[in-house]
Amino acid sequence: MLLDPGSLFFSILFSVIGIGYFSYGKKHNLYFMLSGVALFIFPYFVTQMVWLIIVGLIFTLLPFILQWLMPID
Repeated sequence: MLLDPGSLFFSILFSVIGIGYFSYGKKHNLYFMLSGVALFIFPYFVTQMVWLIIVGLIFTLLPFILQWLMPID
């Protein structure tokens, strides 16, 4: 994992969003819970900052898209 300030900032940012999604998803929605797990695990595997941002944004928006396409009651 690279320790330049940008990568470190986005890793922490997406991990915090992932923890929020996970805690919300435990009570309300499976899509948010799974996306939350992915958000706080993927920074360990993605090292380039551009891909970190792209994959983070995809995992951040994914539960909203899935909920719109396949609603869970």
